[in-house]
This record gives sequence, structure tokens and C-alpha cells, in this order.
Amino acid sequence: QRQNDAVLANARLATEQTQRALLQSQNDKALVSAELQRKRLQSQFMLTVLLAILVVGIILIFFYWQMRKANRQLNYASTHDALTKVHNRRFFDLELVPQLLDGKPFLLVSFDIDHFKKINDTYGHFVGDEVLIATSNRLRNSLRKDDYIIRWGGEEFLMCLRHANIFGQSLSFVERMLNEFSHSTITTSKGPLRVTASIGFKVAQCTSQAELSGFLNDIDQYLYRAKERGRNRAFRS
Repeated sequence: QRQNDAVLANARLATEQTQRALLQSQNDKALVSAELQRKRLQSQFMLTVLLAILVVGIILIFFYWQMRKANRQLNYASTHDALTKVHNRRFFDLELVPQLLDGKPFLLVSFDIDHFKKINDTYGHFVGDEVLIATSNRLRNSLRKDDYIIRWGGEEFLMCLRHANIFGQSLSFVERMLNEFSHSTITTSKGPLRVTASIGFKVAQCTSQAELSGFLNDIDQYLYRAKERGRNRAFRS
């Protein structure tokens, strides 16, 4: 009987040990499963954070480039004439004037379309605009990289040339530009128009705003003298 009781006790002990081992195995499995779930949730959270950062980054980059684009457009609009797309007087005052006060020679050319009011009165302001656009394109095409053209007002354009040997080339440049302009026509919606221009020009050097203002006044007077002498011509001192 004692032997049977011992065998039974051993069997019960073995069963309990097996049950405990099974329970421990289940607990370990649950812990492993919980750890895996935690890591999976952590990975999903990190992925979500990274995606959010990426999306926010893309949005910020997009708005940054849009802002830069808007700033470029604003800067362009503030320094260019809306109709002809050449520089305006604000560009001349803020950016070009400081360059001209370095004491180096430059050529100032005042270019004014002859009888422009008659063109507007005869063909309409739309054709007048076409003439202004075509004229500005022609003038721009005659310039070099470091030269500038500014719409000075109405039908008048100011050109500033700074390339080498400007003293020797100024007269030939102006004559060539005047001849090319007067011996060709401008294509408009009302047909080709022959348009002439008057020019006042001067080679200048200056180191002060007062000197530059004097040169601008000079070429303005030369322009009026060209018009007084019959238009379609250039005048200098």
C-alpha cells in the first residue's frame, strides 16, 4: 500500500510539474506575443511619425518654392514694365544708378518713337501697344549682355551700354540702330507699319547722382533737338 501511495504521489507530483511547465510555457508564449505586438505597434508608430514628417516636409518645401516663385514674380513685376517686359524706372533708380556711379564710361541713349500719338489716334491703342512691344523687342535684340533698356515713359526708352570701346562705337551703334529701325516695318494687327524714331545720346562718366542727372537732362535736350530738326534722326553734343 505504501508503495502504491508513493507511486500515486509521484504521479501527482509529475502531473503538477507538467501542468506548471505547461502554464509557464503559455505565460512565456503570451509574453513573447505581447512583446512582438509591442514592437509591431512601435514600428507602426515610428512609420506613422516618419510619414507625417515626410508629408509635412513636402508641404513645407512646396510652400517654400511657391513663396520663392511669388517673390521672384513680385520682384520681376516691380522692376519690369508690364507691357514691354523691359526694365522700368524703378529698376534704373534702385539697381542701375549705383552701377553707373563707378566712374567708368557708358553710353546713354534716349529713344523716342516719332508721332506715336498719331499711331494711337489712327489705329487705336491696341496697335499702339503692339508698336511699343515690337520696338522694345528690337531694341533689346540690339543690346549685349551687360547693356540695359528701360521704358522711360510712354513711347520713350532709355538705353544704357557699358561694353568696351564705347567711345569709338557709340556713333556707329546709334546710326546702325536708327537705320535698321527706320528702314523696316512693324507687323501689327492692322498690317505692317513703318515707324521712325528720334534719338538723343551721349557718352558719359560720373561718380555722383547730380552728374548723372545732368547727363540725363542733356540727352533729353538732344532728343528734343532731333525732333525739332525733322525727327527720324539722332543728335548729340
